[in-house]
Amino acid sequence: MFKAFLLVCQLGLAACASLGGFRDPILNIVGGSDAAPGQFPWQLLLQRDGSYICGAVLISADRALTAAHCLGEGYTYSVIAGLHNRNTPNGNEVTRTVSTWTMHPSYSEGSGYPNDIAILRLESPVPINNYIKAIARASSTSGDFSGKTCTLSGWGRLSGSGDAATVLQHVSMPAITNSECSSRWFFIPGASINAGHICVYQSGKSACSGDSGGPMVCEGLLAGITSWGMSTCSGSLPSVYSRVSYFEQWLDANM
Repeated sequence: MFKAFLLVCQLGLAACASLGGFRDPILNIVGGSDAAPGQFPWQLLLQRDGSYICGAVLISADRALTAAHCLGEGYTYSVIAGLHNRNTPNGNEVTRTVSTWTMHPSYSEGSGYPNDIAILRLESPVPINNYIKAIARASSTSGDFSGKTCTLSGWGRLSGSGDAATVLQHVSMPAITNSECSSRWFFIPGASINAGHICVYQSGKSACSGDSGGPMVCEGLLAGITSWGMSTCSGSLPSVYSRVSYFEQWLDANM
């Protein structure tokens, strides 16, 4: 069944908000493996009213990025930094309330979920150490990363119908051109690829529900924010990310 998904729903829910009948929130990394403690110190877990909803990425001691579709008015959001095992704290975890957030003004739940990115401002800085560290953003001079091996991480589902990961997962696969990404998605109504997207693809590997808002890292830089893909998480089609470098000017103006 071809049904794409945004990574916006709370883990454990049987169904997520679907846009145009083809997307649901991304769940868990599929085809990956357990991360080591501190391996991805920029990875954050985003909570809504105290419950895990998405991932996020630390870009400074008091700023983070996530997917716009993870956010909505009327909720309290917080992030956990330094987390490895969601069920077994190891003493490295730090929780911060999100004091304010800014969604891209042109974010849309229309075709291709354009501009699916948001800035989180934390109530106070997190400590920077071996388990908590910001990552540098890709810029307009970083290239498009096509053909480069990139790494995804998150606590999303391990399969389209499976449970969310307990231990942080990671998987590496090549970034592809937007042209190839568009060609692979062309037969799915509403699955539109634009310049604000960056895609990764390797058969059998995928982001999944719950990974939304998390990082795609290429050559040590934050290249993408997890946005949407197939709800089956089969790896038969590319995973689609918001291209961080495309939003460089907007990010710089709103930090």
